[in-house]
Amino acid sequence: MRHGKEHHYSKGIDELCELLLKFIDFSPAKMPPVTPAGLVSLLLGCSLALMLCGFVTFIIGFILMPGALGMAMVLSLVEIGKAVLYPAISPKKMPNQTLLQITNNLTTILKKLLSNKSNLP
Repeated sequence: MRHGKEHHYSKGIDELCELLLKFIDFSPAKMPPVTPAGLVSLLLGCSLALMLCGFVTFIIGFILMPGALGMAMVLSLVEIGKAVLYPAISPKKMPNQTLLQITNNLTTILKKLLSNKSNLP
């Protein structure tokens, strides 16, 4: 047997569970047929919700975009300043000889392509 307080609490929990089970109906209820007006109102509600969510997203992006662009500009200026003030720390550039070789290779390829194109009938 339960004592006074324990019985009182368990009775309250039992009543609460019974109340919840009454609200949750486990019997399979038949869905009423969907009317064309009901379908249209559902689709209108969905489209309205999507428009509102899209508008809110647009406003958030519109407000945050100048900050993102400003941060990108500041960071690029910091990198330029770092390269000017501390050139030893900056990443090494390609040697001029390598750039010259790449340029010569590209020009010879382009000359060959253009000469082959002019020989076509």
